[in-house]
Amino acid sequence: MLNAAVKTKADQRCENAHIENVSAHGKKAAILKKQTDLAIISELTAKDAASAVEKLCKLSGKPAEIAEAVRGVFGQKLIRRLCERCKQPYRPNPKLLKKVGLDESVTTLYKHRKFNEEEDARPCKVCGGGGYIGRIAMLELVEMTEGMKALVAKGASAADIKAQARKEKMLSFKDDGLRLVAEGTTSLEELQRAFRS
Repeated sequence: MLNAAVKTKADQRCENAHIENVSAHGKKAAILKKQTDLAIISELTAKDAASAVEKLCKLSGKPAEIAEAVRGVFGQKLIRRLCERCKQPYRPNPKLLKKVGLDESVTTLYKHRKFNEEEDARPCKVCGGGGYIGRIAMLELVEMTEGMKALVAKGASAADIKAQARKEKMLSFKDDGLRLVAEGTTSLEELQRAFRS
C-alpha cells in the first residue's frame, strides 16, 4: 500500500509526499527506495532530532543509506505562550542573562502575572489568570551537511550527532527557546519548566 501511494505521487509529478508516523522496518525500506523520486516527509517519535536520526538508522540497519537519503530532521517541543494582555515586563539581572546565554542587549524580559484573589477583583479575561494562553513550538534541526553525513554513515550515537550539530551551529531547542524568551513570547520560567520535563 505504501509503495503504491508513493508511486502514485511520483506519477502525478508531485514534489513531495507526507507519510504517516514511520515505525516499521518495512515502511522505512520502501521510503528509502522511493526517496529519489520525490521528497518524502514523515514523522518519527523520538526525544529530539538527534535521537530521531539514531533511531532511524537503527530501524533501517543501514546508516549509510540514511545519511544519503535524509536531508534534515526537525524536532519540536511545545511550550506555553505568555498572555499578551497581562504579561509583566521586568529588567533582567545581567548575571542571569549571561548564565542562561542571552545577549546583554536584551533589556526586558517578560513573566506571567500571578493572579492574587485578595488584590485582584477579577482575573485576566484572556487567560483567566493563568498567565499563559496557547502554545508555541520550539524547533531544532539536524541538517545533513557533509560532516553530519560522514558521522551518521558510521552509525553515530545521538550524543555524537548533537555534538556535531552544536559544532556546526545548527538550530537547537535551547537557541530557539532563548529567542522566544528574548522576544517576549514566553517566559524564562516556562523555558526552564519545558527542559525539566
